[in-house]
Formats: sequence, structure tokens, C-alpha cells
Amino acid sequence: MESQIKSHVKIFPKVAHGWTLRYDDEDEAAVKAAGEAHQDLLGWFLEHVK
Repeated sequence: MESQIKSHVKIFPKVAHGWTLRYDDEDEAAVKAAGEAHQDLLGWFLEHVK
């Protein structure tokens, strides 16, 4: 059975489990990666959740 909702997996190297919510806000790389992940998530919701 094929899903009707598009999905993808994106790998963010060198991050720990739960990193999108529990990252050091003084770590520039972590802040950038979390911001990118949050934007990807919001884009997915805008496209698929109606």
C-alpha cells in the first residue's frame, strides 16, 4: 500500500536525540540546524494538514 502523503528523511549530523527542542542556544550550529528542522516541519504541516 502506497502512502498518499509525501514524506522524506533528512539527516542532521552531529546532533543528539531530542536536539530540536533541547539544544544549547549558544551553539550556533545547533541553532541553525534546529531552525532548519523547524522550517521543514512547518512547511510539511502547511502542505498536508488542512
